[in-house]
Amino acid sequence: VAAPKDMPQHLLRVVRAGHPPDSAPKDTAQDDSQSLNTILSLLREQSNRDLSLYKTSTLLRRIDRRVSIHGLPSIGAYAAFVTKNPHELDLLFAEMLIGVTSFFRDADMWADLKQRVLPELLAGRSTEAGPLRAWVIGCSTGEEAYSLAMVFQEVLAAMPHPPALSLQIFATDLSAESIAFARKGVYSARAVEGMDAQRLSTFFVAQHDGSHQIDKRIRDMVLFAQHDVILDPPFTKLDILSCRNVLIYFNSVLQNRLMPLFHYSLRPKGLLMLGASETVGRAQSLFTPLNAKARLYRRSDHTLNAGAVDFPVNRAHVLHKTTQENLVSTSAPHPANLQSLADQVLLQAFSPPAVLVNEAGDILYISGRTGRYLEPAAGKANWNIHVMARPGIRTQLAVALREAPEAMKPRLQKVRSGAARLQ
Repeated sequence: VAAPKDMPQHLLRVVRAGHPPDSAPKDTAQDDSQSLNTILSLLREQSNRDLSLYKTSTLLRRIDRRVSIHGLPSIGAYAAFVTKNPHELDLLFAEMLIGVTSFFRDADMWADLKQRVLPELLAGRSTEAGPLRAWVIGCSTGEEAYSLAMVFQEVLAAMPHPPALSLQIFATDLSAESIAFARKGVYSARAVEGMDAQRLSTFFVAQHDGSHQIDKRIRDMVLFAQHDVILDPPFTKLDILSCRNVLIYFNSVLQNRLMPLFHYSLRPKGLLMLGASETVGRAQSLFTPLNAKARLYRRSDHTLNAGAVDFPVNRAHVLHKTTQENLVSTSAPHPANLQSLADQVLLQAFSPPAVLVNEAGDILYISGRTGRYLEPAAGKANWNIHVMARPGIRTQLAVALREAPEAMKPRLQKVRSGAARLQ
């Protein structure tokens, strides 16, 4: 931003600072790569999120914008700047996230979903199987998830004898701010501009300030949660998985890793929804196209080898070295007193089953009988609670474990303050 008379010198400064791709010095490119790795490492420490598998071009575009805002000469200078200014990392992380969305984006896809695909899915679904489950990845401010809920209700209303089926939508995003906005379900007049008048009057409630709020029965269909598809355990037993206009920001390694995970998360004949510029890539054997142009696919159940599913919980990084365990003393133990024995008996007989896990969900200790809640997964032994949890509690368990650290912060602060006073 500058006055018109000052623009030429700003433009010349930008041109002189840059190099055409064919003449960029190799050492400069190498320095930029090292600086990028430094920035990503700092972002990972600050946000506990790994952006290293995003496309390099996407990352550099976002970083170049921050470099320009601060008037810095290079990415290397910006890496040094964020090292001394941690608050800038929060701003950069927010800018890395993709927040571009709208209601019923790609109208042809939604039309095909409403007229053909969803009716077929409902026709083949037994009411005894329970509610349908959908997962909207990268939901941003919620328009995509609410669009799916509205179309589902429209399909049911158009059926002469609608089945007694409901749809539970899990909508997730990296941005806590976007999730908070989506939960409120309040959108400006511009956000609903051009929407069908019947749809607007049916599913929205006009507000005094000119905005519109999603009707409560539609809001109740959607559960919003902060979630990282790269690092966090996936939702499973899904009938619909929507990952639209998200994969285009990931590199090919991550795209190829996610497709078997999506296949695993979907039920037989489950529906996969991708964006207009996205495909299943090398995973053609895992998904059958229903409408290749609209990027609608059905989970294929005839594949002989779906490939190994790389669960995010298996990629958790160990942030600190574990201390060496001390050998158990072979000397005779002290006689146990009556109180400790009584406590042990009472805990075994009357306390509820309990499992101690670490941040990655790996099981460290089990108390009581947990067979009602956990079962070994088929294949190679994996003592991770997200893998062993029975399907009926898996989703709620994943949400609870993500919220547990935040809920514990006030208690830990009290403990630390008490310890400080004792010192």
